[in-house]
Amino acid sequence: PVPATNDAKTVETIDMTAKELSGSSMDNGTMADKQGSMIEVGIRPSYMWIGGDVSSASDFGIGAHIRKSLDHLFSLRLDGLYGGSSGLDDRSGPNSRQFESTWISGTAYAVVSLNNFKYTGDTRKMNLYAMFGAGANFFDVEYQRPGQVWQPGRNPMIESEFTTHAAGGAGILFRVSPKFNIGVDYQAFVPFGRRADRLDGYDQITDPSLGGSFRDVQNAASLSINFNLGSAAK
Repeated sequence: PVPATNDAKTVETIDMTAKELSGSSMDNGTMADKQGSMIEVGIRPSYMWIGGDVSSASDFGIGAHIRKSLDHLFSLRLDGLYGGSSGLDDRSGPNSRQFESTWISGTAYAVVSLNNFKYTGDTRKMNLYAMFGAGANFFDVEYQRPGQVWQPGRNPMIESEFTTHAAGGAGILFRVSPKFNIGVDYQAFVPFGRRADRLDGYDQITDPSLGGSFRDVQNAASLSINFNLGSAAK
């Protein structure tokens, strides 16, 4: 409180101090309100496999993404993935089933940081996140026709076509420096349309005698290596 006095010098000194404190507080608030985020660019060496009608083996793939935070909790991520999958049943003779496939996709994700619901202003050393999204893909499959033997390059083919999918996943990242983080993540892609059960070449929907799942799922487990572009000070 300003004391009751007619001393102009005393009033001026107290008023200036109040203005300084008020200005400092407002500046800090403005900085917090305007605090931005860097753009994360990541590459992901991946193992890919198909959950479907045929026992699948893990094959190599590669992914890349760009992520931008909206706030301390939500981010947007654009994702690309390329790779292959293969599989072989343990059946013998004409009932054996085998396939080799190639997958290319692009997916838009909404990402939520699960360990940041309560924001205290500190820097997190770890980011535990889940993501949900949708996108499009192209895949082709070479598969063994029932009753015939596998002949590389001479088997029936399902040609590449545009297909949509839903996707989900989760991961964990560890902050190495302001410009670099590393972690692991998992993604699952569920295709739509008439090709939904043909990732492994065999369609249980139109031929129930083949047995298996109603819809195939493309899976990818990845090592995530990420670089943050921008000013760490801001």
